[in-house]
Amino acid sequence: MLTAKGSRSVSAVPLKKSLRIAQISDCHLGEREGDTLLGMDTDHSANAVIEQLRAENEQLDLLVVSGDVSSDGHMAAYYRLQPRLAGLAKHIVWLPGNHDDAVEMRRALGEDLMPSVLL
Repeated sequence: MLTAKGSRSVSAVPLKKSLRIAQISDCHLGEREGDTLLGMDTDHSANAVIEQLRAENEQLDLLVVSGDVSSDGHMAAYYRLQPRLAGLAKHIVWLPGNHDDAVEMRRALGEDLMPSVLL
């Protein structure tokens, strides 16, 4: 039984299998492919991480893509990364960071990938 002060009891439900969850964070992608940050091609770095995830997993249950996806809130960075993640996970959620433009991110990705409320 799980309880919290002032709440009702909730029984934990055992999982039949393990959940595979990964997080990609701080890509800092520039406006154009091949842009660099501190001398590093951030697209190349992000691609290497994605390929490593693909090599190690058939399919993830959940992928969390958290900020800073873009180095300066460029909508092009969100459009560029999104198709690279296709098929990597059953569910993908994007969360903006301080370098991201949350409005532009939601406009590029839609409510399905960047919901207003997470439950």
